[in-house]
Amino acid sequence: MNGELKMGKRDLVMNPLEIYFAVSEARRIWVYATAGLLVVLIAYIDWRLTEVSLGFLYIIPILMVSAVLRAWQIVVVAIACGVLREWFSNTHAAPGAGVRAGIGAAGFALAGYFVSQLNRQRRTIARHFEAHKRQAQALAD
Repeated sequence: MNGELKMGKRDLVMNPLEIYFAVSEARRIWVYATAGLLVVLIAYIDWRLTEVSLGFLYIIPILMVSAVLRAWQIVVVAIACGVLREWFSNTHAAPGAGVRAGIGAAGFALAGYFVSQLNRQRRTIARHFEAHKRQAQALAD
């Protein structure tokens, strides 16, 4: 796509997730910056609010970047968010902090990996559809 977002007639019938996947591939830097800003914002608000933990919100930037990251990169982001989630929770000084951080990171990583696989399948199906369309056009000519 050469960094361009091309919208065609088919895009009018795409669901919002497909549109996001297409846009995120074309604008990776925007996705990275937005997700990074969200992580910082969530961490800051979570740090300021001592009575309640907002650590579950880290799933949003993880799902955002999972559409464009490799599996090992998703794991790194998930671990970072799991540690932040535990660090700013109101129970971070209690025993079992490492286990809680690990479980949180694992949950974040699995959710991110799921989105990554959805996007991979979408791209595969789109390639097969285009190849089938070219073959049908070649037979028609």
